[in-house]
Amino acid sequence: MTGCTSKEKVDNFKIDIPQRSNQAKALKVKSIGKITTPTETPKKNQFLKLETSTDLQSSGTFGKSDPFSEYSDSSSGILSPSLKLKGIIATEKKKFALVEYRKRSGSLEEGQIGGKTTQLLPMGVKVKRIDVANQNVTLSLKGKQYQLSYSY
Repeated sequence: MTGCTSKEKVDNFKIDIPQRSNQAKALKVKSIGKITTPTETPKKNQFLKLETSTDLQSSGTFGKSDPFSEYSDSSSGILSPSLKLKGIIATEKKKFALVEYRKRSGSLEEGQIGGKTTQLLPMGVKVKRIDVANQNVTLSLKGKQYQLSYSY
């Protein structure tokens, strides 16, 4: 062996490596008897049958049709506290509903659809009618109508 010194020094190391014996040692195996399986009668399948996807879809609406959208498709969120009517403005030709939805504010016109023509309504909700006299907005989703009124 050498190192980084100016002096030459040689060390002799003796490495003892044990030798393998050529004689293999026999392993002793203890007999524990015969392995038997229990003789039971097979049980019937006792699992509950799950509903099919068609059954689940027909039982109600839930979730989102677009999983990447921040807007819900469910009708339970239509009249949620996140959607507020702030005012109604009418001219001779047009009517506007001033709304706030999920920290966004703006105006809606009759015929607008949430997620398609506006981000101020839940997905698929349509502005059916803006009633200036009664100060409310009629919204529709999947054939059902909802009244949006002022919330104080």
